[in-house]
Amino acid sequence: MDTRRTGILKYHILFVMIGVSILLSKTMSGTSWTRTYGGPQYDAGSSVIQTQDEGYLVVGTTCSYGAGNRDLWIIRTDSLGDTLWTRTYGGSEGDDGGYIISTSDGYYLLMGSTKSYGAGFRDAWLLKIDSTGDTLWTHTYGGNGVDHLSCVVETPDNGYLLVGGIQSGEYTNDLWLVKTDSLGDTICTRTYRPEGDSYCAGHYIVPTQDGNYIVLGERTPFAMESIWLLKVNSLGDTLWTQTYGGETCYDIGSCLVGTEDGGYLIIGETFLYGDRPDLWLIKTDSLGDTLWTRVYGSELGEGGYFITPTEDGCYIILGYIEPLDIADIWFLKVDASGDILWTRAYGGASEDWGYCVRQTLDGGYIIVGDTHSYGEGNADVWLIKTDSLGYVGVEEGKPNLNILWESYPNPFSRWVSVRYNLPVESIISTEIYDMAGRLVKRLNRGL
Repeated sequence: MDTRRTGILKYHILFVMIGVSILLSKTMSGTSWTRTYGGPQYDAGSSVIQTQDEGYLVVGTTCSYGAGNRDLWIIRTDSLGDTLWTRTYGGSEGDDGGYIISTSDGYYLLMGSTKSYGAGFRDAWLLKIDSTGDTLWTHTYGGNGVDHLSCVVETPDNGYLLVGGIQSGEYTNDLWLVKTDSLGDTICTRTYRPEGDSYCAGHYIVPTQDGNYIVLGERTPFAMESIWLLKVNSLGDTLWTQTYGGETCYDIGSCLVGTEDGGYLIIGETFLYGDRPDLWLIKTDSLGDTLWTRVYGSELGEGGYFITPTEDGCYIILGYIEPLDIADIWFLKVDASGDILWTRAYGGASEDWGYCVRQTLDGGYIIVGDTHSYGEGNADVWLIKTDSLGYVGVEEGKPNLNILWESYPNPFSRWVSVRYNLPVESIISTEIYDMAGRLVKRLNRGL
């Protein structure tokens, strides 16, 4: 069943960008900080969870360390982001880290991809580790082609359900579901691709309130990417499917969460309003029928990668914004109706990306991604710890992140008042740009 675009509300976030670079005059408290990790080559973070001692486990990929030209990388930190230990996993070829969850028996499950091991050109890779990073077991999944898994959930029988895409053998660009036991041994697999579609893949999976599972993926019914939602039971049997967008432009879904009313929130991006993407939020009921959609953006280019619920009944969205054709991390809090409560942007002079966010035990948030603006190498893992309002502190003497504020009135012509609150006494530099990215005015530096 195709769900058409009805009730779309578009938020024009920025007509004029106000960029404020802040140099903190003192270090903020331990509730907020940033850290980079890496060497001279490309290193990136993709997923993060908080540990019971309020530290963090980061999974990603490193080209600076390890046995091969690229290895899966785990970084274990304390509550302030200081490194306790790191581990690399991989062989002589390219191996990548993608996702991490904690398991019910107190261990951790890592998901990635490998060219060093397995049956094909690239296979999906699952590793179970203990609290010190020692490997308990590993498994690869796939055939002779390029096969990947993107997300995993633990099932009530202590096994796992994994979703991704398969291109091996008779399966040509199919969405792929793998059910394993508690040791990672395959129990069954399922593939999904509607007749006539040239490409399908799965991106995310969550359990439902009635004991089944929702899979978020993509398909190509209109020769352009559409968002695809499937409800399946524990055996992978399809209960229903829904398709969103793709009739006239590319639409991409990256992540979803279940809502208290039994429905779902899907985050991604749409090209409906031009050749630059906008961040797209879709709210559905329990059957996947659209209740409302929200589009957040401007002419700059925005998209969404991750969404997670907050303890106060709202939602945090992590994505990107491109104010000067260079990506910054975009961080939004919205209420249950999709109305924006606040937004933050983090980044420097080069590209910076955020891929995963979790709410922390102190009510703040932990974000992981990669930065080309800070750190030691080509790109480094970037871990950002914010307070409950998305504010960030950094070490003394280091430049803080570029933050974007809206102007009011917006748009304005001759006169405008710009107001902002800084988390600590700071030296600031304010620059105003038009929508073409041209510098309009640089204001004096000062307190």
